[in-house]
Amino acid sequence: MLGPDHPHTLDSRNNLASTLSDLGEHQQAADLHRQILTDSERLLGPDHPDTLDSRNNLAVALDGLGEHQQAADLHRQTLTDRQRLLGPDHPHTLASRNNLANALSGLGEHQQAADLHRQILTDRQRLLGPDHPHTLDSRNNLASTLSDLGEHQQAADLHRQILTDSERLLGPDHPDTLDSRNNLAVALDGLGEHQQAADLHRQTLTDRQRVLGPDHPQTLSSRNNLANALDGLGEHQQAADLHRQNLTDRQRVLGPDHPQTLSSRNNLANALDGLGEHQQAADLHRQNLTDRQRVLGPDHPQTLSSRNNLANALDGLGEHQQAADLHRQNLTDRQRVLGPDHPQTLSSRNNLANALDGLGEHQQAADLHRQNLTDRQRVLGPDHPQTLSSRNNLANALDNLGEHQQAADLHRQNLTDSERLLGPDHPHTLTSRNNLAVVQARLAEAGRRHWWRPARRR
Repeated sequence: MLGPDHPHTLDSRNNLASTLSDLGEHQQAADLHRQILTDSERLLGPDHPDTLDSRNNLAVALDGLGEHQQAADLHRQTLTDRQRLLGPDHPHTLASRNNLANALSGLGEHQQAADLHRQILTDRQRLLGPDHPHTLDSRNNLASTLSDLGEHQQAADLHRQILTDSERLLGPDHPDTLDSRNNLAVALDGLGEHQQAADLHRQTLTDRQRVLGPDHPQTLSSRNNLANALDGLGEHQQAADLHRQNLTDRQRVLGPDHPQTLSSRNNLANALDGLGEHQQAADLHRQNLTDRQRVLGPDHPQTLSSRNNLANALDGLGEHQQAADLHRQNLTDRQRVLGPDHPQTLSSRNNLANALDGLGEHQQAADLHRQNLTDRQRVLGPDHPQTLSSRNNLANALDNLGEHQQAADLHRQNLTDSERLLGPDHPHTLTSRNNLAVVQARLAEAGRRHWWRPARRR
């Protein structure tokens, strides 16, 4: 009735494309938005608000496809134009800043993203009020970016407030409420609260399957995150089974090069490594490192994670020199990209020390573990699982240096803390108990060398 070029027809095409994005059909959405943008520029001009909306929506769809650089470039252009045409306080201008920050997060530029989200939150609270959905969205995005920066406690506190407000304002089944519950669980997992995280992820997975469907990208994210929490609980087989299922579904739904597909392959490899399947894990991590370097670039945090995880698998295979070389390279790059106190930087130093210990460089290993224990206590707190891992690994290095009494004292402290924090049957608690028994036997045997070796933790 109106014809293909009528503004109302363009509006309908835009709404269809945006709905496809909401359904997780990002490729179809991007193709439609690209056509709409071309037609809007031709029919309405480059500065028309609807044209700017089209460019924004294309960038959002590209971000959903993992094309974060293209998305960031389009969002930056749209932000400049909206500031010029609509003013800095217009809701659409604020939306452009929010979307640019999201794309920067996807690129691993977490500090820039956090600075933008903090600024947007202040402006939305001033202009829209604390209970507006866009304000809740800004709080959620800031909290998620804080998680990416390793500030898990701040993130968890924010997400808990947001979840309460989302349930009150939007209802328990709203997709944004489900996002809030998912994000709180992710932050709790980062704090080492794996059981709480698993319970929340299981609830969110059930609700997302019911509300969004089994193939929606957010449903697949819930299954991925549940598997990660189970892996943190030591349930490696359950985690591997879920990650294998998720990898198959993400390859089918999102494609083989999507960042979330690469994350599923990475997480499956980690679970296999936890099961002792180091060769399978190394093969998957090597493939993932190659693909992430090609898709995301060499300095992206996920690329650095792939190199770290490949080195861990090689260490498990006894290839300590290769592992040490990769960990040394990764430590340098993480210090440069993420900063010296980021949890992933501390993990790189821990893993380098483990590899050096495997090479017989026990003094270097002990020095690195002692430095890491101090920094993890300061950054993560004394009860964080990674802090306990550092104490465990320092004790192992001291034991290898013949400092059996110091090692026994540290293992005894770790066992007490592990039983209190993780429970008596957690794999890390069992490792602590075993390691203490090994060192006590060495002390009792007075100089006799045993053939076994305490287990290390990453």
